[in-house]
Formats: sequence, C-alpha cells, structure tokens
Amino acid sequence: MNVLITIGSFYDGGAEMFAIRLANALSNKMKIVFVELEPYESEKKNQKKLLKSCVKLIQAGKNLSGYLLQKDVFNGRLKRKLRNYHVSAVRKKITDTIKENNIQVVHSHCLKTDVYFSRLKEKLAFKLISTLHGHYELEQKEKLLQVFGNCKMTEKIDKYIYVTQKQIATLNSLNVPEQKRTKIFYGIEGSITNAITTYDPAGPLRIVMAARGIAEKGWEEAIEACLILLKKFPGKLRLDLFGEGGSLDELRSVYKNENIHFRGYTDDVMQFISVAHIGLLPSYYEAESLPNSVIEYLFCGKPVIATSAGAIDEMLTCEEGKAGMLINLVNGKVHANDIADAIEVYLNNPPLVERHSVLALNAAQKFDMQNCVSAYTALYHEVVGNHSGKA
Repeated sequence: MNVLITIGSFYDGGAEMFAIRLANALSNKMKIVFVELEPYESEKKNQKKLLKSCVKLIQAGKNLSGYLLQKDVFNGRLKRKLRNYHVSAVRKKITDTIKENNIQVVHSHCLKTDVYFSRLKEKLAFKLISTLHGHYELEQKEKLLQVFGNCKMTEKIDKYIYVTQKQIATLNSLNVPEQKRTKIFYGIEGSITNAITTYDPAGPLRIVMAARGIAEKGWEEAIEACLILLKKFPGKLRLDLFGEGGSLDELRSVYKNENIHFRGYTDDVMQFISVAHIGLLPSYYEAESLPNSVIEYLFCGKPVIATSAGAIDEMLTCEEGKAGMLINLVNGKVHANDIADAIEVYLNNPPLVERHSVLALNAAQKFDMQNCVSAYTALYHEVVGNHSGKA
C-alpha cells in the first residue's frame, strides 16, 4: 500500500500535527509520501522537523515562481503568466509524484487539499480520503455547497472521516452518503503514562495550557481566571502557556505575573504536561474538533478543564465517568469566572485531582495510535478493494 498524506501548509495546528503523527506511524507498515501543497502559506514550520526521515516530503509549490508570487513582485499580465506557470509546475510535480510512487490512496487533511486532489482524480487513478478537522465548519454553507458542486466532491471523495456531531451535520447538509462516512479518533504514538497525578496543597496547583496561538482557544480568559484565583489564593497557582502566535505575543506584553509563564512553542510539550496537575483548554474556536492538547493531557494522566467544543465531552468520557470538568459556553464565548470556579474545585479538593487522573488514563485508551493505524489501514484497503491488509 502506497499512501500520499497531504496538508495545505505546516501551520502549528492540530490538523497538521495529526497528519504528521499518522504519517510517522504508518511509515512503519507502508510507503508514505507527505505533500505540503502551499509551502509559502506558513513561515516558521515548527512541526515540519517532527516528520520522520523515512517519510518522503514533497513541498509542491516551493520553487522560484511560488517565491516570486509570494513576494508579489509582479503585477498585471506578468503576474497572471507567472501564476499560470506556477499552477502548471505544481500540478506536474504532484502528478509525477503520484505516478512515480504508485500512489493508491491520497489522504487529505484540509478543504484546500480536498478540492485540489478532487480535480486531479479526473486524470489519475487513486482513491481519495478526507479527514475532517473542523475546516468545513469555517466556511459559509453557501460557499461550501458551491465548492462541492463545482468540484463534484461528493462523487470524488471516497471516504470522509469525522469525529464530531457538528461534522455529521455538515456532511448531512452536503448530502454525503452514509456509506462514505467513517468515525476514527486521532492517535498519539508512545505509551500512556502509568503515573497517577496527585496534588499536595502545600505547593501551587500547576496548570498547563497548550494550543494554537489564536484568541479563540481561550488564552486571555485562562489568564484572567488564574489572576482572579491568585488574588484569593496568593501563590497557590501556577499557569504555564505553550503556544505561539500574534495573540499570545500581545498577551505576553500585557500580563506580567510571576505565576504566569509564556513558554512559546515546544516540540515535546508532553514533558511539561507530565509535571503539571491540570490540563486546560477553554476553547470557543468555532471549528474545534478533536484537540490534540486534550489527548496529550489524557495521555499524561491529567484531569482536564475545558469547554465542550468539538468532541471534547466524548474525549473526556470513559465508562467510569468524566476525566475533568466541562465549562459551558455563553453566547459562543467562555467566561473567566467560570474557568476560575472549575480550577477552585481542585484547589479546595486535592483528592479529586487523583480521582480524575485515574479517569484520564482510562479515557486516553481510545487514542492509542495502534488503534488509529489499524482503523486507517483497514480503510485504505477497503477503498482500494484489497481487504487482506492488516496493520
């Protein structure tokens, strides 16, 4: 089985992180080619270095024409000619990649790559799978319907992978047949910790928040909540923030407190989560689906305080209960006082940290990467028509 996994660009987001993790895990069993369709759409590309060396990386639009278009050095007729040349060069690069590597399945992780590879299917024989990460929910329904109609995507995409009820509603609105839908959770490589988290009230309650650096993840509300509690419980709280982006840069310049630490981006956030007591994600992001940070909190056995955005409620749930506390959104927003109230429950009841830690380890089981790889491997063989493949 030869599979091409594709993203739009190396943004520091959950969709890109999962695509990389899946590519790395699948590379142990099959040939994987990883395509970044629009390299100039992102700059720092922190996550790029996480891709294993055995995964062949193709940065399709990384060439002189793409660079000149990104710099916007031409206008008018010259710009149109350059764009046409660039489009043709990228198409040839990807077409050659598919042919030379005998790609049987293209696995797309954003709407832009869904559209691009839907059009390529007119001349190339491969199966197309799309994993939804919330990108469809960011589009206006009318525009999405138009895109689907123009590209005949209901016909072209062989399988959609979803994880949230909102994504099911989106697929319903697009008239995607039931037989083209499958639910598969993300996975994380590595072992779930054996350590149960405990909290000694003699020291500070350590809270960690890791996410993409956009305001809708609830960064400022998290900071405000901790400031509220630090007035009530001086020195009894520590907040470590892991992420990068313009919103966080602004907050860093505004909020100065010895108990609140802006840590920036890190390749291995789980080493820092492992020494915390609580994982926090007060997200009100409209397109939230299955946030990687929540999975990472659970893998490290941390109780989670979060909103019920996307599939977070189901993520925290196991047979024995819920691995943390959910905060209600009010008119699509999260309030700092509600976050503070949830954190205060743990401050006043230290044994609850341990009880919820046990539930976190149970809830983490459904995100084991081997389960994810097995499910996707079976799906690839199903769409290709070879039912003998095993992970």
